[in-house]
Amino acid sequence: MKKIISLLLVLAMALSLVACGNTAPAEEKTEDVAMQYITADEAKELVGNDEYVFFDVRKAADSAANTITGAEAWDMDAAKEGDAEAGKATMTEATKGLDKKIIVVCYSGKRYAQATTNALAAIGYDMSKVYTLEGGFNNWSEKLPELTTAGAAPATEAPTEVQLSGTMKVVATSDKYVTLFDKFTEETGVKVELLSLSSGEVLSKLRAEGGTPSADLWFGGGIDAFMAAKEDGLLEQVNFEAAAELADLYKDSENYWFSKGMTVVGFLVNNTLMGELELEAPTCWADLVKAEYEGEVIMSNPAVSGTNYSVVNALLQTLGEEEGWKYFEGLNNNISYYGKRGSDPLNKVMADEFAIGISYIDDTVFEAIGEMDISVVYPTDGMPWVPEGVAVFKNAENVDAAKYFVEWLFSNDEYLVELAELDGKDYVKLIKPTMEGIELSFDASIMMKEDLALFGTQRDDILAKFEVLMGDKANNE
Repeated sequence: MKKIISLLLVLAMALSLVACGNTAPAEEKTEDVAMQYITADEAKELVGNDEYVFFDVRKAADSAANTITGAEAWDMDAAKEGDAEAGKATMTEATKGLDKKIIVVCYSGKRYAQATTNALAAIGYDMSKVYTLEGGFNNWSEKLPELTTAGAAPATEAPTEVQLSGTMKVVATSDKYVTLFDKFTEETGVKVELLSLSSGEVLSKLRAEGGTPSADLWFGGGIDAFMAAKEDGLLEQVNFEAAAELADLYKDSENYWFSKGMTVVGFLVNNTLMGELELEAPTCWADLVKAEYEGEVIMSNPAVSGTNYSVVNALLQTLGEEEGWKYFEGLNNNISYYGKRGSDPLNKVMADEFAIGISYIDDTVFEAIGEMDISVVYPTDGMPWVPEGVAVFKNAENVDAAKYFVEWLFSNDEYLVELAELDGKDYVKLIKPTMEGIELSFDASIMMKEDLALFGTQRDDILAKFEVLMGDKANNE
């Protein structure tokens, strides 16, 4: 049912692009060249064969750590990320004077291999001589460790066990992570206490505590608050090997915070109320300021909700400072109440209190609305998004356990997959592109272009101005 709903939503988005002024032409995407596979059992017979060469196209750090005996390392990460010219340049260098059959080795025989195959075809190499190792190096290393060149431990290997004790106190946006923390307790002996707070509440509490935090780990919430906390000197630096596997966009350059997932924002529309009001559903952000929606829109106070702060910052970046604030003045005219939690728009639209809610969108939303007559709308003029952070509090009582948890989580794909299932999102694949066991189902092309660096630096000024804009609507209920 969800797949059908998603397909219908995508179709609806395509049909409504013109209505909301999104007339930019779609980018053309080159079709992938078909890959021909070779199994590990077949390929093992070709190790050392002068007619064949193995190209390890994983990231340089990974191929340097462990690779197939005799393989050549050609880092194709840039090509996998979409830089076709870089891929062609790398393969041109790799194939100079070469007339051998090539066996392409990536992590699992998928995206890195596909980028390499495309590049080889583009430079005119004889594609009848190009094979992809089925299952990639991950499968090879399990089946044929004797044909693997040993080196430093892989970045995805679980961290070395350390002696930990006591209780780790965690502030989180939800108590749904209990099973993940239970597993951490089972493996380390460290007990976990959970306290549920929004990102804005955590930051306010942290500042009020004056450098002596009442918790050890900060788990979840909009990244803007984490950025501000780092600037205030309230976070602990956490260095670990697997951090190199995380995409630069989704981690602090100095390892003071990391992203555990992502929140994207759209609209929830109560079709029953819309019918009673004889209104058409909005399809884009520009629609929400229409006078016909007066009193029917709800969003959460961006000072306490990282999700809705991301909406404000993203739209200000997209529209520009002057036009952006004009937009929010118009939107404010249609809002009679700003929620105190990020979940308020969902809950109040479900309760028939408001016709339109500005809300995070994930599997938990679809599960909550179930068979109710509520539509999920992906705005055609772009979806605001914000990474969800993880960090360790500076001067925490059990700082060692908290730092170890961060390493424990990001060093094992199994834990990240479990986290994604608990969150009802697969966006963690953007954060750790090399991870196995999950594939990105979300169309990242409809995400707004955002400069995350502005989320933290502009936070106080934006919220101060928005507080004046809201007036007493942030206190009404």
